[in-house]
Amino acid sequence: MIKIKARAKINLTMDVLGKRSDGFHEVESVMQAVSLSDEISLELLPGGRLEFYCSDPLLNNKDNLAYRAAALLGDVYPGKGARISLEKKIPMAAGLGGGSSDAAAVLKGLNLLWGLELPGEKLLELAALLGSDVPFCLWGKTALAEGRGERLKFLPRAPHFYVLLAVPPDLAIPTASVYGGLVLQKIRKRPKTKDFLRFFYEKKIDEMAACMANVLEEVVFPRYPAVDELKRMMKKYAPCALMSGSGPSVFGLFLEKKRALLAEGQLAREGYRTYLADTCPS
Repeated sequence: MIKIKARAKINLTMDVLGKRSDGFHEVESVMQAVSLSDEISLELLPGGRLEFYCSDPLLNNKDNLAYRAAALLGDVYPGKGARISLEKKIPMAAGLGGGSSDAAAVLKGLNLLWGLELPGEKLLELAALLGSDVPFCLWGKTALAEGRGERLKFLPRAPHFYVLLAVPPDLAIPTASVYGGLVLQKIRKRPKTKDFLRFFYEKKIDEMAACMANVLEEVVFPRYPAVDELKRMMKKYAPCALMSGSGPSVFGLFLEKKRALLAEGQLAREGYRTYLADTCPS
């Protein structure tokens, strides 16, 4: 049996530069893996059979991206089978890349379990077929994502920050509808990505905050005021606060755990789902 963690991701910056001929958007985003994770267990099965179980009944089906990753690998390299068990902890449809990370973990785990010895370039190629965030989740850590998210420039190890994730209850936002509602010519604030990265590695948190932006907030906040309100509350405690991806999760970055715990307690009392994590060390 192989057990592997599938880590959540946050978008420390999120910019959309234009619409591509293939229908996707051209993005530029600093992405960061965090310690909140799902856990996947993999066991060999004979005869090329795939069995899948997820602890969340809503995700316990063959449409799950983790199962689709196994099916894709099985189609390309037939004859191997596996029992896949997914223990969900990352909230779904929250802009935290949970499904993408699960798919990436399955690709990595089955590469080991089945003894395929596929090089990183081949795994990245397969990951890109499953979704824009899957290539990043395959390696995690810290990266600048470009293209539709599949072109990655891996960055030095992130400094340590506490990361408080919060999600409004009973709210899921379809990613496609957010991108579909974005009017590029009307974007008011874009991230200053190069400046952000300099301050990020210097741990100058106030300067970081001045450079951070997620242009998708301009679509989400008018449509979903609860996400706007959550960010306002997070900013009362966190020097840096931003919506991750297309939402609805909001994260805050902290230098001190005591301050992060204070914020977590307050937001939990207000009814938000909260998860205290940190930037992954490797």
